[in-house]
Amino acid sequence: MDATKEVTVIHTTHKERITRKEHIICEIPFTILVNGKELAILQCTPTSLKYLAVGFLFSEGVFTQKEDVKHMSLCDKGSYIRINVVANVDMEALVQRRLIGSAGVSFYRRSKETISDINSQLQVSTCKLLSLMHQFQAKSSLYKQTRGNHSCALCNANGDIIVMADDIGRHNAIDKVIGECLMKGISEEDKILATSGRISAEIVDKVAKQKIPVIISFGAPTSLALDLARNVGLTVIGLVREQHLSIFTNDQRVV
Repeated sequence: MDATKEVTVIHTTHKERITRKEHIICEIPFTILVNGKELAILQCTPTSLKYLAVGFLFSEGVFTQKEDVKHMSLCDKGSYIRINVVANVDMEALVQRRLIGSAGVSFYRRSKETISDINSQLQVSTCKLLSLMHQFQAKSSLYKQTRGNHSCALCNANGDIIVMADDIGRHNAIDKVIGECLMKGISEEDKILATSGRISAEIVDKVAKQKIPVIISFGAPTSLALDLARNVGLTVIGLVREQHLSIFTNDQRVV
């Protein structure tokens, strides 16, 4: 399925009206069926849907390793996916609380006790981080077309982008990156996660579970996100602008 759709738009000022074609980002309801039962419906951009499903379920703790995924079947039109997994949770309880949402919001929130500390010795310079974010911003062709999506990328300390994903939801974009890394065997430890959106507690939860030591964003963090980040040892960087950034937690990784 296409990520964008062409529509007719009327641009108007107090002097004139101009009709022209524009690209808007596509949004679909995407149903995830696990072991034959409907578990979640995510409003998302119809790209990298297998990675989205895997990343979402892995982030939610439905399974714990790539080998737990026994079969995946994406329907031709991309409206649903069937996944058979060796489940790590009570599936009946999750089905009762199945999710319908636009941002990949968690079924439940983990506590500090379920996330082990991040002990990475990764260090990166401010210069590298600013360069990384400039590259990250320039790389999303979808955003240039539509101005309607969030982006997420896994990067190394040299500022190289390893995996990147776009979606209407910032949670979904992160889950697409997590899913691709899991399925391709790409380690996320000692890496940097770049994102375009607000850093909320759910975002910190997803990142910390992968042992990613640094998250950086153009957006701002929330208070609960910072509380969790301090507890698990995650470096949170936000409010990135052309020549400066703000380090909110665990500043020892920025040199």
